[in-house]
Amino acid sequence: MAKELYIPEMQVARGIGILLVTVGHSEPIKTAFPLLFDIIYSFHMPLFFFLSGFFSAKLIKVSSFREWARVVPMRLVYLVVPYITISASYAFLKYFVPQLTIRPVIPEELLLDIFVYPTKNPALFLWFLYTIIIIQAFAPLLNRVNPYLMFAALFVLQILQPDIDLFGIGLVLHYTMYYYLGMRASSMKEQFLHLLKRKQLTLITLVVFTGGYILWKKSDIPIIHLLVALSGITFVLSTCFCCAQYLPQRPLETLGKYSFSVYLLQYFFIFPLYFLLKSLSLSGGLIVPCTFAAGIFGPLFLVFYVFPHSKTLSLLFSGIARSQKK
Repeated sequence: MAKELYIPEMQVARGIGILLVTVGHSEPIKTAFPLLFDIIYSFHMPLFFFLSGFFSAKLIKVSSFREWARVVPMRLVYLVVPYITISASYAFLKYFVPQLTIRPVIPEELLLDIFVYPTKNPALFLWFLYTIIIIQAFAPLLNRVNPYLMFAALFVLQILQPDIDLFGIGLVLHYTMYYYLGMRASSMKEQFLHLLKRKQLTLITLVVFTGGYILWKKSDIPIIHLLVALSGITFVLSTCFCCAQYLPQRPLETLGKYSFSVYLLQYFFIFPLYFLLKSLSLSGGLIVPCTFAAGIFGPLFLVFYVFPHSKTLSLLFSGIARSQKK
């Protein structure tokens, strides 16, 4: 990451984001801690799309098709490669160990599930990566549209919520709002970061998030969900700037740095441990923290102790083409 783009507090936000993702992916959190699950899922993925947009400076600066052809495809390669590798790995595991799966793999439909219908991917969590790939391919175009028209169009899409499975179009149309907001925040970086340093913003967004969440659960109105997501994003970011002295900054910064690898690899550790502990008849309340720890420390073990010795494995499973060894 270029030095001028490196903002420790934003990297800490990434770290908090991947912690939220891992808690949400821990099994069986949905049944063991349903309120915690609902709160996390009300804003944690919009947070990641926002951060992805914020760190898309190179895409924002693309101004011609020639430049697009030089910058974008190479950037997307490092997303597409792990998407294909991990999708194929999950398909292989689920096909040959079906007793450990909830959704069986149908070989005749596999290519369609991976490349055309991302919500049917054997590695279902990769819908985020699929969506980011498509949004980033069009990101330079987004930045050239009049921002008022773009916000109006994205706002209408939040209301309509089109449900289109083909090529994940419904997901793209929904989450582009948060990616675009991240892009706009990046283009006004100084003003945006100055706003986040205002301590009263942390309290205000926490109150708005709490009230909005209660209303959303009672009404399920899309615009209220948008308010919840935006206030949740702002609360996390503001906390990272205003309460840095109370946060474990170095561990969170490290998690932020490797958040993509943790996201891609965590289910390889979560699910085997979940089925093992479940077979021992442990309660869900005990299994969740164990699978959470596995989802964090398992991927980090690979990142620190395996991938530095294999550029190929690093590229295939984390999208990093070079050794991380110093």
